[in-house]
Amino acid sequence: MLKAKVKQKGMRVFLAIAAIATIKGNMSLMASAENEGISPLSVIRLGSGSNVNESLKNALVNSNQVPESASVSAEGIDLSRDGLQAVNVTASRSLASSASSVMVKVETNGTPEIRLKSKYVTVNNGDTFNAANHIAYINDDSGILPRIQVSGNVDMATDGVYPVNYTVTDGEGNSATETLFVSVQTHEEVIRAREEAERLAREEEERLLREEEERRQREEEEKKRLEEERLEEERQRQLVAEMNATEYMVDYDPNTTPATGRQGSYNPYGGGWSNCTWSAWTLANQYAGVNLPSWGWAGSWLANAAADGWITSSDPSPYSIAVYSGHVALVTAVQGDMVYIKEGGFLGGYNERWVYVGGSTQTCLGYIWLHN
Repeated sequence: MLKAKVKQKGMRVFLAIAAIATIKGNMSLMASAENEGISPLSVIRLGSGSNVNESLKNALVNSNQVPESASVSAEGIDLSRDGLQAVNVTASRSLASSASSVMVKVETNGTPEIRLKSKYVTVNNGDTFNAANHIAYINDDSGILPRIQVSGNVDMATDGVYPVNYTVTDGEGNSATETLFVSVQTHEEVIRAREEAERLAREEEERLLREEEERRQREEEEKKRLEEERLEEERQRQLVAEMNATEYMVDYDPNTTPATGRQGSYNPYGGGWSNCTWSAWTLANQYAGVNLPSWGWAGSWLANAAADGWITSSDPSPYSIAVYSGHVALVTAVQGDMVYIKEGGFLGGYNERWVYVGGSTQTCLGYIWLHN
């Protein structure tokens, strides 16, 4: 028994039973005792890829000419040509079978059609690719639009040529494919913009590297400066400690010449050792033999002394008055950038210490020389 399957795409196949041959065997195809034979079938359609035998059986069962338990086979169908064809059909059930001749009409059915606007298209790098925009025409002679499937990946961020396949398939499984070649290219404006962006990025990176190097150098210099200052402060502390261990008491030499200028006859200030101006006047009288005039508030001594004709300088000398922003003291010794001062009004009393020429806790405004 030969079973025929429709494998040819693009065919519509119609079957009609025109005559019935004799029943072979001992058993009727019908469940009834009387064999009535097989009446002509109405035209039926076989789609592409259908099973001819199954379609014939369904037609015979629907017309009550064979039971569902029967098997049907056909021989002699040629789906490669159009027109009517005589096909032998055999229906079998158990040990009984019957044969008949069936007229089959084969009609050509064209595959679905798809046309693209162009086989090749150029798009801008960075744009959005829409596959549907490139379809010009889709059709199927059945009157029903076929199903469309698009395959292929277009990387819109990378220049290159990418194939995109458009496949249309109708309800019978017939299909057609067209291929679109998508060329992704970068325009000159985009290239220039990209080059400019890369240049700016390089400059920014170089600027950040320079700033980082400058910051690192500043940190190293600041670290070095702080270390030098620390060492210098340590040296000065050691020097002050050594100097303070030795008392610098310079006696007044009567052979020295007192400074010229208007002098006072008595201490115009009060407050004793708790007052720096009273103390500076007293110490100048005691160690330098000079009676200072009244110069008012401590911070104004330098300017008032210069106005009275006394020698003033930024350089200290033994037996000079150190004038600070709000304090005065007597200098009795000078060593390098250090001066030894005697003062009152230091924490409410008398004091002696080494300080920097430029001042310590207060800025030194200058010095009034008591000897010429």
